[in-house]
Amino acid sequence: SNLHLVPKGADSVEVEDFYEGGGKVLIPLNPLLSPAQNLEEIFSKYKKAKRAVGMIEEQIKATEAELLYWETLAAQLQEAGISEIREIMEELRQERGPKPKKRQKPQITTFKTLEGAVIMVGKNNIQNNYLTHELANKEDYFFHVQGIPGAHTILRCGKLTPELVKLAGMIAAQHSRAKNSQNVPVDYTQVKNVKKVPKTKGSFVTYTKQKTVFVTPDPEYIRKNTV
Repeated sequence: SNLHLVPKGADSVEVEDFYEGGGKVLIPLNPLLSPAQNLEEIFSKYKKAKRAVGMIEEQIKATEAELLYWETLAAQLQEAGISEIREIMEELRQERGPKPKKRQKPQITTFKTLEGAVIMVGKNNIQNNYLTHELANKEDYFFHVQGIPGAHTILRCGKLTPELVKLAGMIAAQHSRAKNSQNVPVDYTQVKNVKKVPKTKGSFVTYTKQKTVFVTPDPEYIRKNTV
């Protein structure tokens, strides 16, 4: 440290700026304090500023999560029928007050394949949470479109085949904002690898050990391959 080079009573000191191209920076000092006391005060201000930056970053993350929640609700409302709209309204009521002690189990949209596999779709947050975290088995497969709002989609089958992956991926994409897109990336993994994001609204999850299938939603293909 060059602390001993700072004369007592100095009102500023010029030091090397290691962050902006190696130039010089002028730091104001309190001439009534000793060099050591000035240094302590500078570090105190630095720590306070660092804490403030951390709080701002947390607020930004919270705001981004809130925006994503409402974007997801908006996407769900576009695809919702009467029963799904009622569930979304119930979700919003629960956000403002206590959750009911008893609640009806959501009605989950279900597709059955010609081979006997079952594909289940959650059309709103209440359905998604119930489907993925209560109804699904750990060995079932979870499908979700990458990076955009969409339905939790669960595949329950004996043997996982490329045809089932394609069909389940297509159903997941069909129930998302990407339903009119081509080559939609859909992640899939077993339900045991899916975790709900704590302290967040909605049905946000994280998952690991996923693979990705690229599909182009085709309602006619889905209709022909389900009963």
